Amino acid sequence: VSKISEQIASLPRGERKGAWRNQMRQFHPDKAQTMETVSSKLSSEQRTEAFLEIKRRYDFASQQAMADPAPPVLRFSGFACPR
Repeated sequence: VSKISEQIASLPRGERKGAWRNQMRQFHPDKAQTMETVSSKLSSEQRTEAFLEIKRRYDFASQQAMADPAPPVLRFSGFACPR
């Protein structure tokens, strides 16, 4: 999980939530058994532990995205002008 975290931290802030979501798919206990991924080589206990940590980080990224919204857009003569 620490290697995954380092890779995702290097991404632009707006892409991090999606990257965490993709990792959750790879480590999901029900889906990883059918997918050929790194997680399929882990025991079910290790996979569940990794999934829960990734889910925790995804939730944190989601909260940050909601707390830091995009700047407002002003309308002028029908054109959108970012502030």
